[in-house]
Amino acid sequence: MTVMNNTLVENNTYFSQEEIGAARNAFLQYERDKQVHLLTVMPIEEAAAVLHHCSLSHVQHLINELELLGEDKLARHYAHRLGLIHSEVETGESYLATPVLEHVKQRIGWIISLALLGIVSGLIIAQYEDILSQLVLLAVYMPVIAAAGGNTGTQAATLVIRALATGELKKRQWLSVLWKESRVALCLATAIAASWLAGSCCLAMRQVLVALT
Repeated sequence: MTVMNNTLVENNTYFSQEEIGAARNAFLQYERDKQVHLLTVMPIEEAAAVLHHCSLSHVQHLINELELLGEDKLARHYAHRLGLIHSEVETGESYLATPVLEHVKQRIGWIISLALLGIVSGLIIAQYEDILSQLVLLAVYMPVIAAAGGNTGTQAATLVIRALATGELKKRQWLSVLWKESRVALCLATAIAASWLAGSCCLAMRQVLVALT
């Protein structure tokens, strides 16, 4: 039983079937320690193409050896490319079998970073305390702005992460993703600003009518 992904192999524009077969035969002639070393220095595309034609048990042994050498990130990357796990951020074990500290290590960096950004936002808002006390309407829109920013950010992150997990995107395409999401963000910001402007006009007209009556 070999690790085969027909879509990837057939659409592989880097190597022909003959080149992959020759590389696989040459790769398997080395001892396992040498094979593990080669996986750390070979180009990712070439190594993944070779491993796709190796037996599943052999590939799993090689990935385990990489993890023992401290190449956890590289091992997860190969496992993801070969379809052994669904995402590069997943561990090799199931959710319940993964230790609590492993989950903490995966999440704590982002959580602390977001908390620090929240503190910075609070300090910026504190600088305009006098203005906010005079224009209560600005304070009304602050939670709306925060919620809209969170929602749009979550949408973009979900779409990009899904594309990465399914193999539609590669890390080297980050500039294309940034350019596309920047244009999407501009369109969404224009639409949200227009809706807020309309809401502000309606609220201002209501206040004028109340004052006249």
